Amino acid sequence: MAELTVSTPKKHHLQDRCVLCGMVFCNVEITPSGRKIKTSVNMNKKLKITKQTVDDLHLVIDMDLTSTDATGICIKCNRLVKGVVEKLQIIKQTLNESIGYSRKLTVKRLLWSPSSSSTTQQPMKKVFSPKVQLWPKTKLKSASELQTMIISPYGKSGNVLQEPSGNTCTQLSTGDNAVRQMATTTEALLQFHRPILPAISEQPNIPNVITETSDKQTKARKSLFSPVSGQATDKKGPKVESFQDFKVHPVSQKEKPLVITVYYESGKRTVVIENKDHIKMCKVIFYQKNVEKGLMEILETTSKDQFAAYAAKIVKNECETICKRHSDFALTDKTYEGIMEFSWDHLYQDLLLGAPNTLRIVSSMVTSSIPMPVPSKEFHHALFAIGIILHGRNREATTLQYLNGMVLLHGGCTHQDMKRLAKLGVCVFPETVRNKLQSWQSNLDEKLLEVKEKWCKGDSMTYQLVGDSWDKNIVPSYRTSKNSTQSIHLFNVIGVIDRIVIKKEEGTPVRTVDSMTAVDFIPSEGDIDSLQKELTFLVARSVIQNIKQMEDLFGKIYPGHLEHIHSNEAGMKTSQYSLGLFDCDEKKTADVIRLLQNLTEKYVPKKDGEIVEEVFFGGDRLTDEKIQVAQQAMRNADSGLERLEGFISKIEDFHRLMNFLEAIHRLSYNTQSSRDRGTVHYYRNLLNARNVKGEVKNSYRAYKQLYYTLFDAICCVLFLKKFELDSCDSTIPVPQGIKDWEADQQLQWLNDKCGEIVKEIFPHDLFAELQNVLADPDHEENYWVNSIENDNFKCHFCNSRYKYVTSLKMHEKTKHQVNMSAKVQTTNSLLRQTDELNDYLVSVFRLTALHQNLNSAVDMGDGYRVVRSAKFETPIYNRTNKVKYLIGSVHLTALVSGTLPAHQSKRLIANRFINISGGKNNNLSLDEFVEILNRDTKNATHGFQTKDSIVQHSKEFPHLVHAVKHFDAMCEVKKRKGFHKLPSYKEDVKKVLIDLLSINGLEVRPGRTLHCRKIVQKSSNPFSDCFVGLPVMIARHKPELPFRRLRNKNM
Repeated sequence: MAELTVSTPKKHHLQDRCVLCGMVFCNVEITPSGRKIKTSVNMNKKLKITKQTVDDLHLVIDMDLTSTDATGICIKCNRLVKGVVEKLQIIKQTLNESIGYSRKLTVKRLLWSPSSSSTTQQPMKKVFSPKVQLWPKTKLKSASELQTMIISPYGKSGNVLQEPSGNTCTQLSTGDNAVRQMATTTEALLQFHRPILPAISEQPNIPNVITETSDKQTKARKSLFSPVSGQATDKKGPKVESFQDFKVHPVSQKEKPLVITVYYESGKRTVVIENKDHIKMCKVIFYQKNVEKGLMEILETTSKDQFAAYAAKIVKNECETICKRHSDFALTDKTYEGIMEFSWDHLYQDLLLGAPNTLRIVSSMVTSSIPMPVPSKEFHHALFAIGIILHGRNREATTLQYLNGMVLLHGGCTHQDMKRLAKLGVCVFPETVRNKLQSWQSNLDEKLLEVKEKWCKGDSMTYQLVGDSWDKNIVPSYRTSKNSTQSIHLFNVIGVIDRIVIKKEEGTPVRTVDSMTAVDFIPSEGDIDSLQKELTFLVARSVIQNIKQMEDLFGKIYPGHLEHIHSNEAGMKTSQYSLGLFDCDEKKTADVIRLLQNLTEKYVPKKDGEIVEEVFFGGDRLTDEKIQVAQQAMRNADSGLERLEGFISKIEDFHRLMNFLEAIHRLSYNTQSSRDRGTVHYYRNLLNARNVKGEVKNSYRAYKQLYYTLFDAICCVLFLKKFELDSCDSTIPVPQGIKDWEADQQLQWLNDKCGEIVKEIFPHDLFAELQNVLADPDHEENYWVNSIENDNFKCHFCNSRYKYVTSLKMHEKTKHQVNMSAKVQTTNSLLRQTDELNDYLVSVFRLTALHQNLNSAVDMGDGYRVVRSAKFETPIYNRTNKVKYLIGSVHLTALVSGTLPAHQSKRLIANRFINISGGKNNNLSLDEFVEILNRDTKNATHGFQTKDSIVQHSKEFPHLVHAVKHFDAMCEVKKRKGFHKLPSYKEDVKKVLIDLLSINGLEVRPGRTLHCRKIVQKSSNPFSDCFVGLPVMIARHKPELPFRRLRNKNM
């Protein structure tokens, strides 16, 4: 079988093509079958050859169209020819004007001079014929030896060639010969891009040069106008942005010389430029576009060393200027404010004003994007490098080096390592840093002393001190029998300026402590009403945050801050100052006395040797107690200053929160309850909260989050039960059209629903038993307390009096056979009729609600709510035998209820918080801030291994801590989180919510029991049986004076 052959179609071109470039306008294709197909693909680009076209072609390239069979010219070639013709006309006109001006100038110089002696002689005007040559002719080089340049108008700036009135102009040649040479050059231009025309390419005497043309030629070929072969050009012509747009590309390797003629009033001067780089510079100046940039780009490639030398000279001058003395440069300010308030932005602005070129050069080494993104890693690196460089030039530019040295000292860097880094300019020497820190010791309390001076003169602005023990164990490098672990006990003190100013004349008088009974130390009816309003807010916020439907309805309109009397001031930042570490072990009374004497001398406002007003001294319960013990030890001194009565100790709120949670933990948490669904330990295992372990004081925040998770879940369960729903995914039947209600009406509906829940959980009769017992003088708990008369205990049956209550008890027991009846124990049969799980959950919910109410009060800066909470804590502390914090709650209630004057009581209530960052919900308790400061200070003492060295440099640590925090903020250093995967609080609440709904934990089902008997509650009321021993504790510790608030030993 014969193979099938496929022939390729042949293409036959017609004679219809462009006269210049030879582009075919139509062609004929012959198929394998012999069929002819005529295709006119380029006919839309064809133009007819008119008489004007023939004249233009003859002028430009001296072409005879009779010898060619072309029938048209393409659009691009026609546009190119027209543009060249226009330029030739402009050149001829410009040269003619130049020759005419020179002729007039010569005639003017030959006129009669006024300095001639003959004043009557008429001046003889010498007029020369235009054909007379006024200056010697210069032999022009041939077209092959002379590199010519087209003098043309560019863009909108007009003709580049100017009149010779002292300005510079470029002369290529004169007369018609210049036009002919230009035509020849243009012909070479066309010939270089038209190699397919043999008739034209064989013309002799064509200079080997390609000259760029003007941007008036809007649609020229890329090969004619692009500076680089193959580079795309705009449709309207080439865009001139830099010197590269005017580059001349010679055909041959040899660069042609350039003739430059400069005209002056007295004559002219012609120079032949043969250096190719100088020729490029002349052309850049000639085109008058981006001249400076073009010259710089040429020098960058041709004279790099000189270019860099002049750039270095510029940088040198700038650095000399900014490093001069008294220049107010950021790096030369070594004052406390200059170092502690140093910022990259400040340095950046100074460099932009004083050394912009230096900044640009260094920035180009770091990043290619100029200007640099601010702030960024590159930004910090560039400025840090400049800081080290300028420190090498000027030893006084050490602001950044001081800050780096403080960071290294804070991290425990050895002095030898700091010296090594100081040699490189990273920091200053360690001795220099130490000297600077020692000179700043007066800055620690400078602001406090200013307030003290005004306070002594009657000003209303006040401050308070807060302190806490600072303990650290130093493990020796080599342990021996004599070199064992050292336990160091110091005392850290801060001063806080009161945010809310209370004047002495403000406030209403309060009753005295003598008129207060035990009932005044537990919640009253008004306190319960206030608690219900506060818990309504907390329950509503919990429902909104954990139920999606409620979040969509109320998330944007429900307030996040519960308004109180000082809400406007709660968002203000406070001013607090660390006073350093003191050599004081608070467990030793002698050390506390010495500490208080030093602080009294320096910070208690005095006038004529008398105390103007007492200063509050806050801390935990141990600090509160030890200050009172020290005052008791000095009670026999002559003056109030010597008796240390310049300070009034008080208990702070962070330790109250921690100890209240410990009390809740004692009542509700046990590791043996893991089998009992609904208990706190069961949910600890369910949520895999492995950080909840050990004592509460060591894992406070983990325990708090676990209890708050259960609280939020119970809030959601109670809210769903309000609508008789048993699933967290059920749709809550809200009123129809509630979205169209006013915001106040929507909030009122939600608050009403949550208020009903709170009133069911916290009814007024919740404290009825406690109130009835404390108010009943005949109750057995009040039997011994009511017998006090004139600090003695009187017998109920005779006139015998005793100093101690134990003596009275023995007297009545032996003489009058008084035997107080024992409490009746609840039988097991009654316990079986109760729902132990429901009682447990309700009791935990009530206690956790009280804790969260206190915690939110601290966050929101509500001092009145914080102080009122002490009345709710007192019964729980009594029930769990937390005696010290029971005493603290009694003291706090007594101080604000009659022990202190009215204005001091208001100061104690209003100024219990620190706000570092601002915001109404960002307050901290005073002792929590001290705990944070203790942790930071311990980190700053890594390089010290003895107590003496720590005490010697104790006033330096606050500055180091401040410097590191400022450095972190300046460089945007963020602390790493302690979790590999952050837990989702909402998901944990949902897990507990689903489990509570599945076991119906909040429904009363009699007979339901718990396996772990240690957490079984006697009832759902955690305040039941809290009255045992409470009246005696209140009577024993109720203070009559704000000082020496120790117990009555007779009780």
